[in-house]
Amino acid sequence: MAIREVGYGGDRKLRVIGFCVDSGYCTEEVYAWAKQYAWIMPVKGKRGDVLVPEGAEQYIMSSTRVEKTPRGKSAEGVMLRTVNTGLVKRELYDNIRSGRADFPIDIEQMVLQQINSEKMVTRRKKTTGEVQRYFVKKTADDDDRRTAKNHYLDTCVYARACKELLCAGLSMDEAVAKYYKTSRPRRVQADYQDM
Repeated sequence: MAIREVGYGGDRKLRVIGFCVDSGYCTEEVYAWAKQYAWIMPVKGKRGDVLVPEGAEQYIMSSTRVEKTPRGKSAEGVMLRTVNTGLVKRELYDNIRSGRADFPIDIEQMVLQQINSEKMVTRRKKTTGEVQRYFVKKTADDDDRRTAKNHYLDTCVYARACKELLCAGLSMDEAVAKYYKTSRPRRVQADYQDM
């Protein structure tokens, strides 16, 4: 069964127009579920270099049919999208640092810790000397607490990918206005430091 409405703000409901599901766990079950509902989009994350030239950003790196038949891939198969997780995380962290990201007033601390569970590192390729920047999980040495889990960060990444797939080129406010005739729930800014 797939959810088509979610509640917020008391008795209000929002219609779900689509969502992404990480296909890295229970892959075949995710594909079977997505085949039943066209608005469910399986995705997988791929670490992308965050040093992308201005204007060349691609949130969705590729789309591939994944259902296999005895003769190979089927044109009827489910479409798997590969998400450039580095680019989306950079955008998210930039928005948080600049105050353009907001979170519910009653958000749990554990959720914020998971969203803040990674850091950007810079490395040089040994073979070419090319500089690469990408995200890795923080360790206990990074900030005095264990932040091994990053499920809520992944949720933010795939929500952004879903927005890109459904409303490419629109701001979040424009996308909400396009699909809903109601105002957004009241939000407050999260106090984020040290990203």
